[in-house]
Amino acid sequence: MKTVELTINGISDQFYGRSCLDQKEVHVIGALDGEIVEATIIKRGRKKLLAIAGNIKQSSPLRIHPPCPHFLNCSGCTLQHISSKSQLEIKAKWLEKQIQFQVGYTQSNPWHYRRRARLSVKYDAKKDELLIGFREHKGWYVAKMDGCMILPEKIDASLPFLKQTLAKLTIKDSISQAEISSIANQHAIIIRHLMPLQAVDIETLIQFEKNSGLQVYTQGNDLKIHRPGDFNTAFEPQIAQVGTHEYRIDIHDFIQVNESANTALIQHIQQHLVPDQITHDFFCGIGNISLSISNIAWQIFGYELSETMVRKAEKNAQINKVKNCEFIQIDLFKAQQNDLKLKPTDVVILDPPRSGAEDLCHLLIQHCVCQIIYVSCNAKTLTRDLQILSKRYHIANAHIFDMFSHTSHFETCVILVPKIH
Repeated sequence: MKTVELTINGISDQFYGRSCLDQKEVHVIGALDGEIVEATIIKRGRKKLLAIAGNIKQSSPLRIHPPCPHFLNCSGCTLQHISSKSQLEIKAKWLEKQIQFQVGYTQSNPWHYRRRARLSVKYDAKKDELLIGFREHKGWYVAKMDGCMILPEKIDASLPFLKQTLAKLTIKDSISQAEISSIANQHAIIIRHLMPLQAVDIETLIQFEKNSGLQVYTQGNDLKIHRPGDFNTAFEPQIAQVGTHEYRIDIHDFIQVNESANTALIQHIQQHLVPDQITHDFFCGIGNISLSISNIAWQIFGYELSETMVRKAEKNAQINKVKNCEFIQIDLFKAQQNDLKLKPTDVVILDPPRSGAEDLCHLLIQHCVCQIIYVSCNAKTLTRDLQILSKRYHIANAHIFDMFSHTSHFETCVILVPKIH
């Protein structure tokens, strides 16, 4: 791989350093604006190159020493060379340019925050070594890791032991991933295997569970999740606490990966929500936002594609004795004008997937509600959708949350109100 000296003269939309080489744009992972770095080219495209910073010949005042020894080898983090506060400031400044509005931010705990993760597992027969971790930047190889500072502390401390345990399995070369679900003090690992576990393997995993205090589940080619060797015991739902509400979370249920950032997001919505109105929560999931605002809104209608998720949201409402929430199954990506029964005094909350809610926004501008709260994990699709909504609404508040510390991602909450003509 070619190593070159580059002068960094900007920041990309993924917050990599930006430079130029042979009339091609170069994005440099681990480089900052104004720096001069020696970088290794790892990917070549027709118009763009991707590189990783090595020796820093002239450093930015923002640069700090990355705390994790695996930084830049592991792709799990890309911004550890900047303080968490500076990361948010850079992200907020970038978003301000996109939406032309001042953006605030809230910091959260940047370490041991990630309560959901999928770690790749690979056994290298030539080296007789089993690797577990995120992928490398340089390709599809699994990064060599002995711990992870963004995973929960109990999982982080257990990784070396887990690696040793998986290396003992007779089918170690067929283990493809270990999925982490760590909510409150409930820590579970799901081992994905492509070949059937042998009796000795099951005993090894049961022993690991006893010694580590982690709940161990396995998942074979039938994709069913159960305890090792016990096909009748499925994944036990975990209990998440958001404010005064409890939520039953299954392994396939969406949940925000950062508990403290999610709490801050919910509090922000509660503070800005127009009270005592009918509120429509589009893409409500299991009720993360719906139930949290149930004591502020007059009535809440939650909308979700999956009938299973609707039933789970109803169950969570029942557990929390919330009586003013109604959940409706609908494909919001195919919604028609007469599906949205909105009045001028209503509030709309949008919390779509990364693809955004383009078509739904086109429908919303045909209505005039008193407030739209748009929550997004993808700044590009958010910017696109805000442009659509700007035909009838304007931004009253924009705020980002440190949901994905040390990565290029962040969670945004934008409050919109009708334009006054």
